[in-house]
Amino acid sequence: MAERATVVGKPDTGEYASIQGQALTPMITAETAGSHRISGGSVRMPPGGVSRTHVHAESDIIVAVVSGEAATVVWQDGEPTVLPHSVEEMCYVPAGIPHCAVNLSLTEPVFALEFRTDPKFNEDVVLRPELEEQARAVVGELRAAPVPVD
Repeated sequence: MAERATVVGKPDTGEYASIQGQALTPMITAETAGSHRISGGSVRMPPGGVSRTHVHAESDIIVAVVSGEAATVVWQDGEPTVLPHSVEEMCYVPAGIPHCAVNLSLTEPVFALEFRTDPKFNEDVVLRPELEEQARAVVGELRAAPVPVD
């Protein structure tokens, strides 16, 4: 496909359940737009949703929450770290860093835009099942934490 500027909308691509357990809608990809170095799409997480722990083996990702309250649990230096992020914030996860996404709300969905250096959007995902028990423990701690009152 020749390199051309284009607009791709959700109805053009459709949502699917990803290997990591998220509802993804790839929008700008090698297939839909002829992109060679980047892709973008949307992620929808139901209330209380948690993705499976995974890595993007060769791709950096950026997550921008459009609505809701999310956290990304990342494993850096062998330990899980919680990175909360919400509207008007972006979360960056470098290639090869194990992580899982968490909807912090039990009543409201999260809708986010995600940008990846994988032009096919979700080709280099590798599940990390050995981290699932640790992820469940971290999410349990998040759910048990008192909610700050403004």
